[in-house]
Amino acid sequence: MKNVHTWARFAILLAAVLLTAGCITTFTGNDETNEPLQDPEPTHDDSADESNGHDEDGSNDEQDDSNDADRDADDDQDGEDERRSQDHPPWPSPSEANIRPGVQVSTGSGSCTSNFLFTTPGNGSLLLGSAAHCFAENPSGASDGCDPSAEPHQPGTSVNIEGASEPGVLLYSSWHSMQQGNETSQEACLYNDFALILIPQEDRATTSPAMHGYGGPTGLAQSASVSTGDKLLWYGNSNLRPGMEEAQTNEGYVVHAGPWDAVMYSATPGVPGDSGSGVLSSNGDAVGVMNTVRILPETGSNGVMLLEPALEYAAGLDVVVELATWEQLDDGVLP
Repeated sequence: MKNVHTWARFAILLAAVLLTAGCITTFTGNDETNEPLQDPEPTHDDSADESNGHDEDGSNDEQDDSNDADRDADDDQDGEDERRSQDHPPWPSPSEANIRPGVQVSTGSGSCTSNFLFTTPGNGSLLLGSAAHCFAENPSGASDGCDPSAEPHQPGTSVNIEGASEPGVLLYSSWHSMQQGNETSQEACLYNDFALILIPQEDRATTSPAMHGYGGPTGLAQSASVSTGDKLLWYGNSNLRPGMEEAQTNEGYVVHAGPWDAVMYSATPGVPGDSGSGVLSSNGDAVGVMNTVRILPETGSNGVMLLEPALEYAAGLDVVVELATWEQLDDGVLP
């Protein structure tokens, strides 16, 4: 892979966009601790030891050693709990969160749907995922993400996030990165359609990883596990169906799966504005990102970019993020 960005450049860009604070065309494709209580340290009665002869049989020394070991174990547990709390912050409940996977994101001329919540290393920042073609001047006029005529927006572009107190910032676009790196892989050019949007720091406390409609994701699906016949769940937030909340939660089934993408049929297919939507497996794993509507050969189906290879590609450019999870999955119930 050519022209690989370093983590230093990513960190500099992240710092820059934190100090700064849409425009997509409708695409013929589919456009979210308390420390544990410790037992009190055992007290020791010397007179009782003498009367019971503990010093003679050495059991007192053994008890001291045991107490020391218990305290060491408590200290280790405290450290582990603190690290776990840092890695997995206490998210607000979905009903109290303003920003969640499924909110609309836009750059002014159109909108897409966000898919999942991600964190940077050390939980420094929160980011929403979407589709890269949502942040390009001419996505429908390009053959793939490596076609210069797509004119992808540069990182640093301001992005409106539904529910946020101020605009977010485009931090990563696979289309922009592939063009900057002169990508030659045909599969990557065709299917790598992923973007990350930095959420304003002011909105961290009201951001949740629980997807609208379903909850989850409960984990990251492995690409190799996606097979024909698999049931998928997805939430679309297109502004082409205003007030039709019952049409936002959808089920589909895989009719084809490859290393980078899957083809899905739904009773109600995704429409412009649904691009970027998060797609879940039936057990809640994050499978991918809806990014196209197909004309041929699977007429009326939707293309789903698989998330695992997209994250691996970004990591190869030192854009390393972690999927934020929500263990509860309420099929079609969660608001």
